[in-house]
Amino acid sequence: ADAIETLDRTGDGHPDIVVGQIREGVTACGGAPVLLFPSAIDPTGAGDAYLAGLVFGLARGLPLAVTGRVAALAAVERAVQAQKDALAAKYNSDISTLDAQASAARAAYDAIIKGLDAAREAARAAYDAQVAEIRAAQDALDAQAKAQAKAYSEGVAAIADERKAAQTAYRAASDQIAATIRAQTDSVSKLRGLSESLTSTLKALRPIGSEASDRVTAQRQISQALATARSTGALPDAANLRDALSTIAKPSQDLFGSFTDYARDFYRTQLDIRDLSDIAGEQLDGAQAQLDATIAMKDALDAANEANLTRLDGLREALDLANDQAREQIELQRAALSGRLDAARAGLDGTLSGLDSQAGAAKALLDAQLSAIDTQKEALKAEFDRKIDDDVRFTPLGSPDLFAREVGHVDGFPVGREMESVFETALEQLAQASKQP
Repeated sequence: ADAIETLDRTGDGHPDIVVGQIREGVTACGGAPVLLFPSAIDPTGAGDAYLAGLVFGLARGLPLAVTGRVAALAAVERAVQAQKDALAAKYNSDISTLDAQASAARAAYDAIIKGLDAAREAARAAYDAQVAEIRAAQDALDAQAKAQAKAYSEGVAAIADERKAAQTAYRAASDQIAATIRAQTDSVSKLRGLSESLTSTLKALRPIGSEASDRVTAQRQISQALATARSTGALPDAANLRDALSTIAKPSQDLFGSFTDYARDFYRTQLDIRDLSDIAGEQLDGAQAQLDATIAMKDALDAANEANLTRLDGLREALDLANDQAREQIELQRAALSGRLDAARAGLDGTLSGLDSQAGAAKALLDAQLSAIDTQKEALKAEFDRKIDDDVRFTPLGSPDLFAREVGHVDGFPVGREMESVFETALEQLAQASKQP
């Protein structure tokens, strides 16, 4: 204001003096009334554009009022272009920011996927290790089962071999003892028959007569049998002495000349028979004792055989029980390993399913983020490209007598509507002004 007052006092009406006041506008002094041309809302670069328009008008000898309009239009157009550039820069910056956000979202998603892939590999590696361990344990169980089956088969075969050998030995010993018993029984039977014959002869022997020759023969046979028995211990068969004993048992008193001779012969014969009977009795007792001992031996052999068979049966039962228990334990361990294998697979499937869910959630989040970014970018582009509609309030600058009619602002933002028509209007005004005297 002070500069304008000074110019009014000292300018002497010089038409080439113009004072720019930034947001206060422009004042021209030259003796004519002072005209105020307010500048655009954003003054950046407006002064240079204003001066260019002012020089343009003055160079063509246009009136000051027309020149001021041209200069003001140029300044506002510059401000509008600057604002457009700023808006474009802001749009590009916002788009770059959204692109950076999209890149960051993709990078975050890629990092998540990479981590999930690593987790999958680790889960599969852990599962493979568990499977390898379980397979090794199963192989060991198979080897154990095979060894158990082999040991059981060998044990059964050993028991069967021992049973067979024991039965073979038992039958051989039993047959031998049975033969001995038969022989001893036959011997005892013969001795018993001889003893009984001797005893009956002694009981039947009475001092009465008999045939002399028969009696002598019988006595000689008895004497020989007694001598043999005394010297060797072998007794004659009862059947061989039956006739001699029968003959001796007959009365023989008529065979002797005197009773003394008869008595002497009778008692001698009686003594021989008694001695032979004693020997037969002793041998019978010994043979019976041997027979009893052999029978006892046979009973002991039978009992030992039964005990051995019972022992072998017990060994077989114990072997069967141990084999059943071992197989049961192996089956239980196999079932446990199979359960561990199923659990490991289920754990892997659960882990992979969880990781897939996380990957799906990460992908859904990325898609949502990218969709939101695309929506924002579309909104920014639509806003950047949007034309000023009739419902947008446009505020022109000052009076149309002083400014271009299409220069103004929307909410403080400098605009120039339909700039081609504005320039056409300005040129028309310039043409009309040039025609005025």
